[in-house]
Amino acid sequence: MSPHVLVVEDDSTLVAEIDDAFRAQSLDTEFAPTATAAVMALEHGKFDGILLDLLLPDGHGLQILDVLRANSHKVPVIVMTRFLKDYQSELVDYFPEVRLVAPKPFSAKTMAATMAQVIRKSSS
Repeated sequence: MSPHVLVVEDDSTLVAEIDDAFRAQSLDTEFAPTATAAVMALEHGKFDGILLDLLLPDGHGLQILDVLRANSHKVPVIVMTRFLKDYQSELVDYFPEVRLVAPKPFSAKTMAATMAQVIRKSSS
């Protein structure tokens, strides 16, 4: 069974690139374009990894991290942001689920390989 990844991102062009790259790494993806959709997906699904954008149309990615913490979800998270300097150490220190804070833009192929590696490490 392929790992199931929640991708929280509102940019449809980037979502298409991520979907192709993640499929090539045998990662199944579910997409949530808003914080509300992400919270609903977390309530109804089980995920092996999360790729999380911080700036969303209806909120902030930190809300999703708070939901993960409140519900004791132990899912590895890769955060993607254009504001790397503002968040990198704070996120990794405060949220143990965050395995990496990645700068945008990035290579979708590299991100897929990184996510696959993070999932493998967290499940072993």
